[in-house]
Amino acid sequence: MKKFPISILFSSFLPFFSTGLHADDVIDALELPPALQQLVVTWDKPWQKPSAVSGCRYYKFYEKKVDCTVVGEASVVLKWGKQWADKKVKPIQGNAEIGVSGTDISPVFDPKRLRYFTTLKKPPDKESCTSPAGYTPAWVWFCKKSTFAKSQCRRSHYPIIKGENRLPSLGDVSWRGKSLPKSVYVELDSTSSNQQFRRRLYAKLPNANVSGIDKHKSMDEQVVEVYNVQADSNPSLHYDLDARMMLFPSKASCINSTMTGNHQKVVYMATAFADIKATVCSWAKVTKKKSDVSFCTRAKVWNKNIRFHFRSNQIVGKREVLIVANSEKFAREGRGRAFREALITWLAEIRGEYRPINILLLEGDGKIHQLMRGEDLVNMEEYDQDNPKFSIKHHVLTKLQFTSSGFEPLKDLAYTERRLSALGINQLSKVMYVTDSSLPLDIYYADLGTPLGWKRAKVKFQIVTDGGCNRWREKTDTQCVKLNEFPQNVDILQLLRGF
Repeated sequence: MKKFPISILFSSFLPFFSTGLHADDVIDALELPPALQQLVVTWDKPWQKPSAVSGCRYYKFYEKKVDCTVVGEASVVLKWGKQWADKKVKPIQGNAEIGVSGTDISPVFDPKRLRYFTTLKKPPDKESCTSPAGYTPAWVWFCKKSTFAKSQCRRSHYPIIKGENRLPSLGDVSWRGKSLPKSVYVELDSTSSNQQFRRRLYAKLPNANVSGIDKHKSMDEQVVEVYNVQADSNPSLHYDLDARMMLFPSKASCINSTMTGNHQKVVYMATAFADIKATVCSWAKVTKKKSDVSFCTRAKVWNKNIRFHFRSNQIVGKREVLIVANSEKFAREGRGRAFREALITWLAEIRGEYRPINILLLEGDGKIHQLMRGEDLVNMEEYDQDNPKFSIKHHVLTKLQFTSSGFEPLKDLAYTERRLSALGINQLSKVMYVTDSSLPLDIYYADLGTPLGWKRAKVKFQIVTDGGCNRWREKTDTQCVKLNEFPQNVDILQLLRGF
């Protein structure tokens, strides 16, 4: 600093005194330099040591502190590198000592970097395998190595500190490393009901990049988890060189045999599965000579592989036949609606039981329609949004409308018996006949051939009628239930459950 003689300084003040100014005014008029203050920044652990400081006139680093000379009220900025947010500190009046802790060190982060993962590209779908991918930040992982390994990381909840655009600090995770973390990841947990997507992604900061994902492409295609297909070690459907396993991306495409770009076909042998890959939303079936020989089956994860357990699409055993008169009489007083609702619920309950069931609809003109078989029921849902026309509800509501008339119960029953073999029903275990009528008074013994024949064959036969039961019990010695005594859905449902 340049020094001046006191006499020169004093002479320079004379004009002020000669003008009558006070000493205080003289001091105010001088532009004196700000006072220098000493700031000491300390730390306890090696990783808390800043890599650089700015804002100091002079500074010097020691093992556990840095001495910083600050001009006036200037702030000092502590730096730990590009990945970590800077920390501003100010000296308190006079000399000051400020300690650095883990709570002062947090990652640099811009939440906009996660928008690619957190913003749904289309609205979600109730059907799990058609819902879009979507993720939400859940955890922040601080790792000792540049690659992610949970055993080498510590985590804290994701939520950004309120009012600040920063993530949790190293103090929030009680960091114990000898140096700063080599990498920081944000764990993204799936919000989609679609099970074929990866349940978690780990986005590496600061750019929020996920290994193997190109943000310029559709996310849905890149986050599907693919498995190797493994042969069933105990197949119900025996392997056959003449058969083919066909793989489909959805249940609907499997049922309808819709060929798509994701369709795969391979010989139905255990050794042929090695090169096939699938997801948890994949479906498959076995065909032979262009005909299905198995039900469509959904993939199941087994020891980090996919397995398909195929079953023959022919349910063995004596048939259980439910014959329903599609009579307009049932539409009265809500009994028809209650019966349909109960039937839908019951079929949804038994669809996975592989029961040899046939449900037949009887029209007033004697025509018989097959509503569904147990074989059809296996791959049906109560309501299938992905393939609504193939649902139980659709089949029942569209075909069973109770609009016919002119039924003659015994003649209709005899005609139905003759038609059973044409429908592939040759052996019976039980029959439930839902009719709108009582038996007429003028009945000949020959008219009772069908119910009596079933009784001799030990076929369990049950009548459910909208009319009276006395004549049925008297002439056929058959169990009979009056439908009009069961107007409520729950009672009809119990009746069907007992079938």
